Amino acid sequence: MSTTIYCAYRLKRGVNFWKFVRGVKEQATENVKKELRNFYSSLAASARTDSEDYQKMLEFHEGNEQRARLDFARDTCRKLYKENYAGWERSIFDFTVQLRFYEYKKRIYLIPRVEEISPLSEVFNFLQADNRVEDFSYWNNSDDQLETISLREWHHRRDVWYGIDAGKWAGVEIRVCDFYHYFDVDPWLDMVRELAEAEKKEKTKRKNPLTTKKKRDRHQTSGKMPVGSDAGN
Repeated sequence: MSTTIYCAYRLKRGVNFWKFVRGVKEQATENVKKELRNFYSSLAASARTDSEDYQKMLEFHEGNEQRARLDFARDTCRKLYKENYAGWERSIFDFTVQLRFYEYKKRIYLIPRVEEISPLSEVFNFLQADNRVEDFSYWNNSDDQLETISLREWHHRRDVWYGIDAGKWAGVEIRVCDFYHYFDVDPWLDMVRELAEAEKKEKTKRKNPLTTKKKRDRHQTSGKMPVGSDAGN
């Protein structure tokens, strides 16, 4: 039987399981939002401005290119994630992020599940430095075993994963991101609000150029006599 579990961990003894689960989900969710935001920005910057969809968005937003690009990125992600969710092909638009837990002989084991070519592929990397877990990966293909552990330990890992599989352990799964809950982590609305706030500030500057200049002058003359004073007259 071929087994390839390149990323897996075992919870150390004495660790509060529920506290660990809550913390991991919170950190992973934060990471997902951050990486999706970066991905949206990348897609927006490379949007096909000659496409019919983009031109419709540009018209809808009355020529606002930033909003049109952001909406283009959002619609692209949602559309292609939906297509990927219904199919089996690997895709960079596979945003599903899960963490599966297994209990075997009174120990807890966990396997992160994220598409390797997805922009979210590294959202669980923080577990590598988490002192509450230890690496428990295992494979029996042509790749060499880990040099950092003994053959005895390697065989122990084999027995554990075989035991979990033979027992048909379904495990318990927490979903950080999946298609039906994508809106919970979609950064689009926050990015729209930030863009609107930036545009509002820019309009205020254009409407009040003198006020903006005075503020700038105050910063430049910090510690000196206020601009416009009668000193020296």
